[in-house]
Amino acid sequence: MLEEDIDHSLPDSVEVEGSIETSVDSASDEVLVTSCLERDDQAWTELVRRYRPTVMGAIRKKLAAYCDHYTMREAEDICQEVFHLLLKNDMRALRGLRNRRHLKSWLGVIAANKAIDLARRQHVMMRHDTAAVTEERAGYGDNPSPDPEFEERKRGVESALRELSEEDEQILRMYFLERLKYREIAELKEMPVSTVSSRIYRCKKKVAKALKDRGFL
Repeated sequence: MLEEDIDHSLPDSVEVEGSIETSVDSASDEVLVTSCLERDDQAWTELVRRYRPTVMGAIRKKLAAYCDHYTMREAEDICQEVFHLLLKNDMRALRGLRNRRHLKSWLGVIAANKAIDLARRQHVMMRHDTAAVTEERAGYGDNPSPDPEFEERKRGVESALRELSEEDEQILRMYFLERLKYREIAELKEMPVSTVSSRIYRCKKKVAKALKDRGFL
């Protein structure tokens, strides 16, 4: 199955009419992923049918936790993005999943991270909107007196995080935001638990040093 062969209005394509062949429906995740990589249309349809609820559940949970407001359309868009990610670049992401028994938890982490990305974008927009309203109210003597120290500290943390590699930032996100255990992160990243522990420790020290250098600690 080529990416261009997929109807990119994915929520509609997910509504599968009729039954899936028993051999595909009862296939293990390992077999299902292998079949998808072999361009088996029925296997792909079954993968989406089987794990769309997992993906949507992770998305809605994170949006509810981190967004003041979200629409079902936004949740559906993120769901599309997750499954389209699996198809991009000749299914490179799916090919990179060496431990295919962890497909469900892997998809859940991807979905949660995509939802958090949306929440971050919303917070950026809200900060811009708040700044605009604050500036407008200033002319009427109704300035809510924002806390410049808090804003400066927040910018310092964001700047310190940007100094980490993409993978290190992802591991920290799994640990602090997803609240995954070392063992769970190790399984998803396919690395020893000791490596996960040392990387988290090293990254926390690096972020702390960056904040100290900026005068926040």
